[in-house]
Amino acid sequence: MEVKEQTTFKIKAPADVLLSALEKLPYGKSAALPLLSYVLVKGVGHRVSFSSTDLETYGMVTVDNPGPVSFGEVCVSLEKLKALLKSFGTSEVKLEQEGEALKVEAEGKGARYKVPGINPEDFTEFPNIEGEPVCGFTLRAEDLREGLGKTEFAIAKDDLSRPGLSGVCLRGFGNKLHIVGSDGHRLSLFEIPVEAPEFVSILPSGAVKVLSKLSGEVRVKKFEKYIVFEAQDVTYTIREIDVGYPDYLSVIPPEDKFVCMVELYRDELKEALERMMRFSKELRRMGGITLYVREGRLEVGYTDPDEGEGQEEIGLTHVEGKELWTGFNPRFILEYLKKAESERVWMKFTGEDTACVMGDDFTYLVMPMRI
Repeated sequence: MEVKEQTTFKIKAPADVLLSALEKLPYGKSAALPLLSYVLVKGVGHRVSFSSTDLETYGMVTVDNPGPVSFGEVCVSLEKLKALLKSFGTSEVKLEQEGEALKVEAEGKGARYKVPGINPEDFTEFPNIEGEPVCGFTLRAEDLREGLGKTEFAIAKDDLSRPGLSGVCLRGFGNKLHIVGSDGHRLSLFEIPVEAPEFVSILPSGAVKVLSKLSGEVRVKKFEKYIVFEAQDVTYTIREIDVGYPDYLSVIPPEDKFVCMVELYRDELKEALERMMRFSKELRRMGGITLYVREGRLEVGYTDPDEGEGQEEIGLTHVEGKELWTGFNPRFILEYLKKAESERVWMKFTGEDTACVMGDDFTYLVMPMRI
């Protein structure tokens, strides 16, 4: 017997389950485009889908509906619906369409609310992607999350002159997935061993936040202008930044070019830089520190014309090459140290006026500055 589509739907589920689905969605805030703050709730058979977009990432999350076969859709404020569901904790709630509004009722609490909505036909259209993907592969969500977390911090912030550097680059290269972030002054590279074909895709920075919410196995499909991530009941369709990305591998020196290499305890250098930056406003404003490798130790120092000077000596667990003196932005080094996880890290130099390469479980390159 053919099921006739209804004009309303009912959904029954624990509030925290529905809230968890909504928390995975992209969210746009724009006075010029208020529709970006809405979520499309759609009942189809024994499932309900929640969809939203910020015009860079288009997200859809589906939840099983144990109730009867249901059809219909309503478009309401995402933030209002999330706030209401959060207030009900783990209580069972029923969502029911009433015209363009959504009724929310919590069992056992005597609570009934109505969230006003708009015509679902006014909801922002999702991209209509046709044809087969250019390529595809799978990877673990935890690997993707780690790679994005260790590269996104290095991308350019609000630099319209270099749009490619305002996003995170994904590249299939040599049976690995490269995840790269750079602002032109430093570069972070994380590698995931995965059978990924050759491709390049630049993700907008806003997509990183939602991708970090994936779990389990992630299926990646690359299309001409979009890249799609699917995991369990979540699908993200991301509009790529359509520009070229710099040849990042060419700026990472080969091992035989380093003239000075030191290994040290990560926390010792991290704590020293944090002390200096707390003490000096000049360092917090983009002032520089000096690094002096000599006699089996690393001397870190700075001079602030208004607030004095500071110097710390850090012992080295390993040192190779000649003595070296150079200068760097301490914030760039500190941000790397906060992301690194190894007890000890390397610092490798090709010269006093060239980049420093740091590394443990990912590669980080930072350019020097004049002191």
